[in-house]
Amino acid sequence: MAHKEFDLLIDITNKLYHPDIDIFIHIDIKAKVDIPDLLFRLNEEKVTILSDRLDVVWGGYSILKTQLLLLSMASEKNNYDYYCCISGQDFPLITPTDFLDFFIRNRGKEFLEYFALPSPQHWGGNGGLHRFQYFWPVDEMGFHQSVKFYEKQLRESLKRTMPEELTPYGGSNWISITGSCVRYIFDKLMLNPSLLLFFSMVAHPEEIFFQTLILNSHFKDNVINDNKRYIDWSGTPSPRILNTQSDIDNIETSNAHFARKFERDSCETVLDYLNKKLLPF
Repeated sequence: MAHKEFDLLIDITNKLYHPDIDIFIHIDIKAKVDIPDLLFRLNEEKVTILSDRLDVVWGGYSILKTQLLLLSMASEKNNYDYYCCISGQDFPLITPTDFLDFFIRNRGKEFLEYFALPSPQHWGGNGGLHRFQYFWPVDEMGFHQSVKFYEKQLRESLKRTMPEELTPYGGSNWISITGSCVRYIFDKLMLNPSLLLFFSMVAHPEEIFFQTLILNSHFKDNVINDNKRYIDWSGTPSPRILNTQSDIDNIETSNAHFARKFERDSCETVLDYLNKKLLPF
């Protein structure tokens, strides 16, 4: 999922090149980029850029919709063993061969960060319950107006409950899950289309949807609470840009597959280090 930093995106996809890895990319419709030129600079045989470009709104259902679109397109092309979701600002920390070997050794395991909700430790306040107990039409109204709408619902004591008595979980949407798990998710949505209707009115639904569906299924016994990503939140609502020596030190000891978040210009020193030290190929 990309919306800027396209030179970095090219570098990332080139680092991930392997005969057994296919890459599917969604580019926000608001992004000003020459798609044919971008494809020319990528390995067209292994990279697919989705023609159905959505208007992605921070905090809205459009992020989850985009992620599901990518998973759907990929699963229609091939019956992959694993599906790994990253952003266009996530840099790989291991070689493609090591990446594939990891999943061979851990076949059948689902890698995602999760925590039961409510979790004030992670999301403050009421621990994230407000995200799904109230209506958040972010794509339609924008996040600022949705906050006002949420406050109105509080005054009027309107409240929703999780459908199907699902136990709610939260976590990062950057996940690595099996093909069987992906098929389960789409089968679940086909049998219960109202689930997507519910999550379309959740704030940041991509950070609740996958964890809730997977942890309420038989796949829960295979879940490893580690998405193999290094992300530094440092108490901010958005991930820190990784551009310091301490970031290099932390990345080296993280045992992660990807680190985020990077910008090509401001992170030149860290990216050069990763290219030279961690990815010598």
